[in-house]
Amino acid sequence: MELKIGLRQANADVTVMELVGEIHIYNSAKVRDTFIDLMDRGRYKLLINLEKLRSIDSSGLGVFMGAMKRAREHDGALNFIGLNPHVNSIFHITGLDRIFATFGDEASALEGFG
Repeated sequence: MELKIGLRQANADVTVMELVGEIHIYNSAKVRDTFIDLMDRGRYKLLINLEKLRSIDSSGLGVFMGAMKRAREHDGALNFIGLNPHVNSIFHITGLDRIFATFGDEASALEGFG
């Protein structure tokens, strides 16, 4: 399945990234490059919508970790919404649910940036 990445501004400070499809070793660079482009433009507060993400492998999780590290270096963050049961279980099994902030909806995630 093809990976689609949608971007929009939620407000002056937060960019929403919607990921649709699957993230795996063959396309995770596309996600990484999108993070790099956003952060090179000073966008360090990112709300990641995974509602339509069917699956993710370790390479995709690594991209999220790298993006989180860079965002935090600039007082930013990655907040996640829309984790389906499969993706949520991967976050839980890997312990990423203790590292990444996850929220039930966009309004709560936006408030989570403080």
